[in-house]
Amino acid sequence: MANPIKILPENISSKIAAGEVVQRPESVVKELLENAIDADARSIEVVIKRAGKNLIQVCDDGSGMSESDLKLCIQKHATSKIVAFEDLEAIKTLGFRGEALSSIAAVSQLEIKSETRDDEVGTSIKNNTNGSFTIEKGSFSKGTCVTVKNLFYNVPARRKFLKTDATELKHIIDTFNRLALSNPHLSFKLFNGVDLVYDYTIANLEERVKQVFSENIIDALIPFEEKTEFMNIHGFLGKPSLLKKSRGDQYLFLNSRFILNKNVNHAVFSAYENILEKGDYPFFVLFLEIDPERIDVNIHPSKLEAKFDDERDIYHFVLAVIKKTLGSYDLVPSMVFNETDLPEEKLLVDKFHQSDKNDFSDRPLSKSYKPEIKRFSNEEIDLLFGNITDDVVRKSQGEEIEGPFGKTERLTEIHHRISTVPKTTEAEVSPFIIQLHNKYILSQIKSGLMIIDLFPKN
Repeated sequence: MANPIKILPENISSKIAAGEVVQRPESVVKELLENAIDADARSIEVVIKRAGKNLIQVCDDGSGMSESDLKLCIQKHATSKIVAFEDLEAIKTLGFRGEALSSIAAVSQLEIKSETRDDEVGTSIKNNTNGSFTIEKGSFSKGTCVTVKNLFYNVPARRKFLKTDATELKHIIDTFNRLALSNPHLSFKLFNGVDLVYDYTIANLEERVKQVFSENIIDALIPFEEKTEFMNIHGFLGKPSLLKKSRGDQYLFLNSRFILNKNVNHAVFSAYENILEKGDYPFFVLFLEIDPERIDVNIHPSKLEAKFDDERDIYHFVLAVIKKTLGSYDLVPSMVFNETDLPEEKLLVDKFHQSDKNDFSDRPLSKSYKPEIKRFSNEEIDLLFGNITDDVVRKSQGEEIEGPFGKTERLTEIHHRISTVPKTTEAEVSPFIIQLHNKYILSQIKSGLMIIDLFPKN
C-alpha cells in the first residue's frame, strides 16, 4: 500500500523550492546583483572564491535596510517591489518575486549586513544550521553586503552536479557582464579571491561596451536607434568581422533586463541574411524599451523569459530597424595599399564607413574613353626605318633570302606576294620594303605600317 499523503516539513519544502531559483553559483550572483541595482546603488562589488562554491559576496552602497526590513527579507515571498496584484501588470524592477534570499538561505550559510543612509547603526543577520537566525547590531558601511558561504553544503546531490570551477566561473562572469552592460550608469567590480578581474567605472553605453569587450570593438560595431510611440530600440550591431560559428555574443535586453527570446533573435538573424553564411552568428547588443503593461516577465523564477502581447508586431519592427541599419552601411571591404610600410607594400582592409544616399564617391567615374592616336607623316616613318638596328637587313630586289629550314626565295617573289594583297583606298603598297629577322616584311602604306609574315603556319 502506498504511503499516505503528508505535508512536507519546512526544511525539505524550502530546499525543493530553492532548486528553482538557485541552480548554480551564477544564480546567486544574479539575484544579489539585481537586488543591489533595485536598491539604487551607485557602486557594486562582487567577491567570489572557488567559482562561488565556497564564497559569494555582493556589496552595494544602495539605500540599505532597517532592522525590521532585514528580518523580513529572508522570509518567503517577502519583497518591497510589489504591493498589490495590479503591480504584476507593470513590473519595473529586476526583482519582484520575493524568493531569492529565502531560497539562498535554505541551501547555504547566509549573512547580511545592512545600514541605511539615515541610521548611525546597522544590523546583521545570520542563519543557523537549525533554521533559526541570529541578529546583531553594529556599525557597517552604508548599503547592504550579502555573504553566501558553502553553497549547497546541505544538499550534497546538487553540489555534486556542479561543473568545474572554470565552467562555473564563466557563467558568473557572463551574468556579471550582462548586468554591467545594461547598467552603464553604475560602477562594477569583480574579485576572484583577492584578484581584481573587472573594474567598470560609470560610463555611457558606448564606453561600457568598450570596457566589457575591448577598446577597439567600436570600430567593428554599427550603432542604431529608433524611437516610436510603440517602442524604442537602440544598441550596436556587429559588422561581418565579428561573425562567429557559435552562439553567445547576442545580448538582448528588455527594459534593461537580460532575456532570451528566439523570435527577436530570429528577426535579427533574418536581417543579416545577405551577410551570414550557414552556421554564422552575428554579434549584437540590443535594447528594447516597451511599456511594462504590454509584457510579462513573470514566467519562470529565473526571469530570463518574457512574453509580449503583440509578438508578431515586435518581430517585424526589429527586423525592419536592423535591415535599415545594415542597409545604410557599406559592408563590402575595399582594399587599400599602406604607403607607410616600406620597403614592402601590404594590402589592408579599409575601415567600414557609412554610405549616404546618392553617395557614389567610392565608385569609379563613368565617362567615355577616347584613346589618343598619333598620326605619323611619311618623313617620320622614313626616319623611323632609318634607325632600325643591325638585325634588320635591307635587301634589293633579286637577292636571295634564306628562309627557315634552308628554304631560299628571291625577293622578287616576295614582292609579288605583297603586290597581290588587296588594296584599299587608303592602303597602297610602297615599293620600299624591309626584311626583319628573315621572317617578316615591313612595308609603308599611307595609313601606317603593314607587317607581313613570310612563312605563316597555315
